[in-house]
Amino acid sequence: MTTQCITPFPKDVFTLYPGKNIRKYITDTFFPLQRLVLIGKGDYLGPYKLIRRIDGGTYGDVWEAIDTRPVIPLPLVPQPPQKVAIKIQCNNTESDNECYISAFRELECLYQLCGIENIVQLLDAFYINSTLFFVLEYCEQTLHDLFKTMKYTRINDLTIKLIFKQILQGLVEINRRGYIHFDIKPKNILIDSTGTVKICDFSISHKISEIKMGEEYQTSWYRAPEAVNNHLHGEYFKSTYNIGYNVDVWSIGCILYEGMTRGEVLFCCENSNMLFKMLNRNHFYDKENQYINRKLSQYPLFVDFIKTCLIYDNTERPTAEQLLNHEFFI
Repeated sequence: MTTQCITPFPKDVFTLYPGKNIRKYITDTFFPLQRLVLIGKGDYLGPYKLIRRIDGGTYGDVWEAIDTRPVIPLPLVPQPPQKVAIKIQCNNTESDNECYISAFRELECLYQLCGIENIVQLLDAFYINSTLFFVLEYCEQTLHDLFKTMKYTRINDLTIKLIFKQILQGLVEINRRGYIHFDIKPKNILIDSTGTVKICDFSISHKISEIKMGEEYQTSWYRAPEAVNNHLHGEYFKSTYNIGYNVDVWSIGCILYEGMTRGEVLFCCENSNMLFKMLNRNHFYDKENQYINRKLSQYPLFVDFIKTCLIYDNTERPTAEQLLNHEFFI
């Protein structure tokens, strides 16, 4: 068991280093400290004791931890230590500038979304050597976990509608602040002990004004047609294919279908080339709509909601805010 000393991020880091100047802060602060942090179960990161590794991603891991500082609310009755989730980023020998840019983009986004109920909240942020740590609200399960239980136990329609309404409410707040999430999928939708839904993982989120031609956005199974076209043809045609806030709505349709069919992925493609061929084959939508109708014939409202999310032409696809008015939620 080890105890690591932590260095908090300055609260005004994005004021001191606005826009692209954040790259200078990263270079000056972290590259001289390129040393890994060895961590394991039972170790302390300042006041946080690591309990178990929950998950891993492209740039780092997520651990369950407890904040060992005493919690004494009113009345003065000691409470059990608070559970938190700690996202550990840029802790490998291959961490490069883009790893840090992604992490700081997520940090800025979480600052902007402070206090929003359906967004996982940032509780603390610090670094040790060149490794970054974000302390987040702890949630008991993900939508992915819930989908696994749905293979054996049917969850009532009202619960499903409540979950997806909260996802959309979270997306509305993200969009109001000028961001697109770009990675809506079951593992990035958390559910806490009270049933409150919280969107997490903003590592590839972008401001709508910063979308790049040719960039790869979204996990392939949940990738919208305009994101596919941008990835494959954006640089050549000098276009982002009008990627807008409703790009995440496509993902909503995909994951609702997945949940209702007990884990069947609608567009099971590993890359943009495969997805492009699937989406653009002759009569694709006629066949796909018939398939969705057949699979979910007992749930006409669900079918209509999914089809509304999966409108190919994104100029006709609704935004999250517009989708909240769908009769699915009435």
